[in-house]
Amino acid sequence: MTALPTTRLDRSAGDWPTLEDWIGARVIEIGVTDPKSDLCLTLQLSISESCGRLEIPAPWVFNSCLTTIDVETSGDVKADDFIGLEGAQLTAVESSSRGMDCQFGSITISVRLSDLSCRDDVELLVNHFYESVQADAVLGPVFNEVAQIDWSSHLPRMVDFWDTVMFRSGAYRGNPLSAHAKLLPHVEMSQALFDRWLTLFRRAVHHLFAGENAGHIVRCAEDMANVIHDKLAHLPR
Repeated sequence: MTALPTTRLDRSAGDWPTLEDWIGARVIEIGVTDPKSDLCLTLQLSISESCGRLEIPAPWVFNSCLTTIDVETSGDVKADDFIGLEGAQLTAVESSSRGMDCQFGSITISVRLSDLSCRDDVELLVNHFYESVQADAVLGPVFNEVAQIDWSSHLPRMVDFWDTVMFRSGAYRGNPLSAHAKLLPHVEMSQALFDRWLTLFRRAVHHLFAGENAGHIVRCAEDMANVIHDKLAHLPR
């Protein structure tokens, strides 16, 4: 059997990773990275001696009969704080839309979706969102055929836009209304198109993030879509 891969417990690849090949593996090394306090576990399957690394990004909660460690409230966390984890065997994994629970005997490590906190998060969201837009039967033709979007330049521009909206970076220079107005001679900018855009945007946000900023960026998108649609409706054809 080949070595287990390095696996990060997040949804950046589309969904929570499956850990079927990891069941039965024992923790042989524990590490905590700075400054993000990601939890890193090296596991080994006893039969094949194959090893792999689990990277568990914050926010996570470690729960055992002896202690509870919530990375968001526990302050500095060290490897030797995880009492009973070294040598423990991964016995079960459960995932849902909001998180993933890894069971090591009586110990549970719960991973939850984090909030938007930086430009890197915005870039992850923008890339995930526009992948769904390009594949969408309604919006895909508008972006690819009518607007003929150059994705190599459009995606960085959208990262700048949402980074400016969320974190006031000032990186964006542009006029969203003008960009949409140019399409009026070629496609009906209907409420249905904007509603579909919002549906995919909400889905992308909720797939990757949870928290105050995640809610805020959705509200900003809703407000922006409503304003642009209303202004387009009053422009001469």
